Amino acid sequence: MLHGLQALADDPQTDVIVLISKPLAQAIADKILAREAAIAKPVVVKFLGQGSPNVNPEGVFFADSLAHSAEVAVALYRKQPGPKARQSSRLNPKQRYIRGVFAGGTFCYEAQIIASGYGIQAFSNTPSKGNSPLVDLWHSQGHTIIDLGDDDFTQGRPHPMIDPTLRNQRLLQEAQDPQTAVLLFDLVLGYGASEQPLTDLLTVIEQAQQQTAPPVMIAHVCGTDADPQSRQQIQQALTDAGVQLADSNADAAHLAARIVSGL
Repeated sequence: MLHGLQALADDPQTDVIVLISKPLAQAIADKILAREAAIAKPVVVKFLGQGSPNVNPEGVFFADSLAHSAEVAVALYRKQPGPKARQSSRLNPKQRYIRGVFAGGTFCYEAQIIASGYGIQAFSNTPSKGNSPLVDLWHSQGHTIIDLGDDDFTQGRPHPMIDPTLRNQRLLQEAQDPQTAVLLFDLVLGYGASEQPLTDLLTVIEQAQQQTAPPVMIAHVCGTDADPQSRQQIQQALTDAGVQLADSNADAAHLAARIVSGL
């Protein structure tokens, strides 16, 4: 990380640096922060699961989420604010829980942290601070937010970004649970990811919508128009299928938490 920071600091074409990490040991975080403070360029920082430190060095900006990191970076570079949140939806009285099914481990971790901010304690195979380990990885309990890209699920099979079969099966399993209020998931595009990410997924979504009390389905498509998959077509297909799309993973998690909290 220190080498990467220095390389970007020395690069004449880099104007703003964005640094993202899962939680660090405090001694390491302090060491990284000291290096950031010495760089003569603005540095946007988000250490997931860690709050802003007591010191606030000039030129270092602490973001609230992954999406906020991008918004702050754009604001620093172009003086333009980023987009914000959206609304909620209907619930059956028996539907109480968020079920998050993620291919992106960092997105899974961020969703847990955001849900915790609403007083929602979740179970996970990769629990963040304050959340609990999932007893049975193959069956959810209460609010469950899982990372299907973790080693528990990828032994002997491709990562769900490459082969989304396991992800699609888990989505349908959660949709069939009458206690599922919100089905939260990500779709990650790019080189190395599935070339046809909608294969079978639209069928699963249709089956989910046919349940007696279908859950609210919220998704975030992580990618750009330059990715080999057609991001615009994927987003349109999901919207047509009745999925609520969020502009970022953080927005999706906030929306899910507000729905189950009745806000």
